Amino acid sequence: MRSIFFLLAFLICWQVSAQDSKKETAGGQGEAIKQLVDAKRYVFVAQSESPQAGGVRQLTSLYTLTVLPDTIISDLPYIGRTYQATSGSSDGGIKFTSLKFEYSARDKKKGGWQISVKPKDV
Repeated sequence: MRSIFFLLAFLICWQVSAQDSKKETAGGQGEAIKQLVDAKRYVFVAQSESPQAGGVRQLTSLYTLTVLPDTIISDLPYIGRTYQATSGSSDGGIKFTSLKFEYSARDKKKGGWQISVKPKDV
């Protein structure tokens, strides 16, 4: 009985310690990421897609969205159906470079950001 008590006490202390270290790590990374989002200097790497119909699917190729203060470079996959293909094109993604765009970023309640980019020249 005594050994069960010590084992339970050890597990509770270990769990609390793990949670504290996660908070410190996430907090430090969160501030660094916030600075990059506010400065408009980051590269978003898409790892999965979540279409309206169906579950989450992992992407097998590298897709990015590069955000700079004066430029947006998109190389993202297109998710959906196309009813009219462009002649001679095998590229089905959302690929463009924009120099004129609206950018807004706001904090979400449970962490992370909601970022909106609206290109005006492409």
